[in-house]
Amino acid sequence: MFLNRILVIFFVLIFLSGCAGTPWVVEKKDQTMPPVSSDKAQIIFLKPSKAYLASIFLPNVYEVADDNFTHLGMIGSTNKIVHNVKPGKTRFFALVGQMGHILDAELQAGKQYYVILRYLHGGGFQLRPVRPANVPKVPDAAEFRDNDPEFDTWVAEARFVEKTPEGNESYTKYYTNEVIKKAYQHALAGWNKKTPAEKSQLTLNKSDNIN
Repeated sequence: MFLNRILVIFFVLIFLSGCAGTPWVVEKKDQTMPPVSSDKAQIIFLKPSKAYLASIFLPNVYEVADDNFTHLGMIGSTNKIVHNVKPGKTRFFALVGQMGHILDAELQAGKQYYVILRYLHGGGFQLRPVRPANVPKVPDAAEFRDNDPEFDTWVAEARFVEKTPEGNESYTKYYTNEVIKKAYQHALAGWNKKTPAEKSQLTLNKSDNIN
């Protein structure tokens, strides 16, 4: 298992380094935060890490519905993407190479939410909710709060990005439906083994809105 993980990481490093001369994502010209719609929930996915290993990976974020994967974007270091979603229950999935992680969500219309992409050494990127300061903390959990000293800096520094034509071509070539579904099924098997307490740490609740 350990050897397989190392091989996957090595493969992804080689794959990404082959595209090092051509950026897969670029900053959007318009960096204005879109307004929150009264009939949609708004969610911002934020990757703040500047650490070297975290910075060389470009995780992809998807919304999952009935085994359909809507690609929301690809995120580099100190980058962010925004997505307006129907209120209610939904699921998101972060994938880099063949390593994926699930986040469940129940969102409220007219509210804004934040999710941090947290790098796990050799394990891809977890999707971690940012919770309001007034929500009780879970002991020993890797939680993020809107009153954490770093949070405002992360939000201010992060830039909205979009795929380049070359990035889109490379993404489409590598991240086929088969690759995405296989990685998701593996992540789902791990998700199903989690305890209710572990799942709750990876669930974005209605009351977690920041605005």
